[in-house]
Amino acid sequence: GLDKDTLVIFFSDNGGEPPGVRGYLKPVPTYRTTTATDKYGDNGPFRGAKYSLYEGGIRVAATMYWPGRLEPRKVDKPMIVYDIFPTIAQLAGIAVPEELNIEGMNVWPAVTGGKTNEDRLFYWHIGNKFAVRKGGWKLIHRGRSFEKGTSELYNIAEDPYEKTELSSANPGKFKELFEELKYQHSLDK
Repeated sequence: GLDKDTLVIFFSDNGGEPPGVRGYLKPVPTYRTTTATDKYGDNGPFRGAKYSLYEGGIRVAATMYWPGRLEPRKVDKPMIVYDIFPTIAQLAGIAVPEELNIEGMNVWPAVTGGKTNEDRLFYWHIGNKFAVRKGGWKLIHRGRSFEKGTSELYNIAEDPYEKTELSSANPGKFKELFEELKYQHSLDK
């Protein structure tokens, strides 16, 4: 009967590694031939892979199973691995002290079909790569500083495969997200 009292969560924190790469961008040894096992994941049809801030590097499937407590459904609301802790704490009846400044939020209402914060902000920082997502928009910046480098804007609600870069077509949205990205980075230090 333990399964009736157990929430099982299966997820990944990032997309699969690109072919020919192991560990933190270390190439597969050249003495080996490439086989199917040298590709640790297929992020298709999304662009990018692990270590990138395109959807193929950050958008992953997840599943939750809890017989008698959770009805089968598909949830397509954005969530992040940081949400697991506050969600489980709430389900266990444990209050998370505000001074812990937890990044995630309780997403149980979204999982069970309730309302979510549609304009929720997400922020990523990997080396000299930064991204921010708000609603259906995502801005990616690569560079040692925000004054130098390149930036890309995507409407991932309409273009989840990030095929059309929109910064020049949407300068207002670009400026809004670029300022948000700089602000989030200032909090990250």
